[in-house]
Amino acid sequence: MLCLVLTNDQNLEIASTAGIKACGHEAIAVSSIMAATALAEELNPRALFVDVELPAARDFIKWAQSETGCRVVAVQQTESQEHTFFGAAANICGPITADKIGAALVQAGCADDAQTSIIDGDLEAKFWDITGSLAPGFSQSDEPGEPKEPLTERQTRNSDAVSVVSQEVIAVWGAKGGEGRTTLALCLAERLHEFDVLLIDLNFTEGPGDIATILDLPVLPHIGRLVDNVTDRRQGFIDSLIKPRRADFAVVQPPPTIDQAESISIDDVVDLIDQARRMFQIVIIDLPNDLSPITLEALDLSTAVLFVSSESIGGLARVEARKSFVRSDTTKALTINRLKNGVRRAREYAHWLEMPLAGTVTECDKGPSEGGKDDFIKYWCEMTYPAVSDILKLLFGLDLVSHQPRRTIVKRIRGAIAGMTG
Repeated sequence: MLCLVLTNDQNLEIASTAGIKACGHEAIAVSSIMAATALAEELNPRALFVDVELPAARDFIKWAQSETGCRVVAVQQTESQEHTFFGAAANICGPITADKIGAALVQAGCADDAQTSIIDGDLEAKFWDITGSLAPGFSQSDEPGEPKEPLTERQTRNSDAVSVVSQEVIAVWGAKGGEGRTTLALCLAERLHEFDVLLIDLNFTEGPGDIATILDLPVLPHIGRLVDNVTDRRQGFIDSLIKPRRADFAVVQPPPTIDQAESISIDDVVDLIDQARRMFQIVIIDLPNDLSPITLEALDLSTAVLFVSSESIGGLARVEARKSFVRSDTTKALTINRLKNGVRRAREYAHWLEMPLAGTVTECDKGPSEGGKDDFIKYWCEMTYPAVSDILKLLFGLDLVSHQPRRTIVKRIRGAIAGMTG
């Protein structure tokens, strides 16, 4: 029997998945409601374990109970409540054990007592990584003798019967203007087109921003629709989204005037990123080169920060100073733009800054042709291809250069499960 576990708490994830395995069943752990929704529809698991501490857990449980064939087990790690949560078929309170999981499956009508007998008394999880199986169109590098890049904690805590669909919020930041942050953010979103990607532009200016100009976006909609809808933030977020005609990702624009931008609060940014994480697999934030409260809040909510800088000593020194504004548990990486002195020198810059080098973009005198905005995007995607490949390898453990057939994320998960059970 296949079970889905929805939580972003590491301890709860390990206990739940190990307990499910001990009962003789398979488990897939996911850290976002969006991923859980997709997998519940595609894989049709028999049981769905939901952490009730997650935002919007109530709405998700109601949806799962009414719209899917899953039986929902509500889980919380304290003993404060003993009733079934939000209409779930069963619930677990307190320390998660295999016995409690077995009893919950019986209560939910997913199994009988014989099916939930403990087959493995050792609940200590043994972890491995199948991240390469989860990424559509990509595969991890398997070159002999080449160590794989370290992955984030959330990507590596997989047990031998568990796969994790991770989620990233990537902030693209720098210490001065004109360093190529927006171009890199655009090209990164373009290269990740097989995922559900959202590009958020938080550069508040008078008139259209660079992203709006390059993608030829209309003035409306923009983030102001989220700000104005104080009663239904989800709907306000949806109303703020725009899909460019020439791109496979969604965009949230800043307002077109500084006066309108002044009405945006830190709470609005928190709600924006919170809603984005529920609906998109990857969120990319193009940040201004400032230290405003909104910028700092976006940094705090990011799982990774890409610093973009030229080889300018002054620019690199400012990057060094700005590292202190990023949380210590957030992945930090450096991308060097307009590189003249070779990759070896770029590695020296990264070593000095105590960051991994997430790609380089070489300086080129030849600019895009006069063919219009489509040629501009194509040109810069080609120019940034090596850097984007390195970024994806560093942050996701993905190899952009792959000759394998492209498959959806769900098909890759199915393949991984078949490999584990076959």
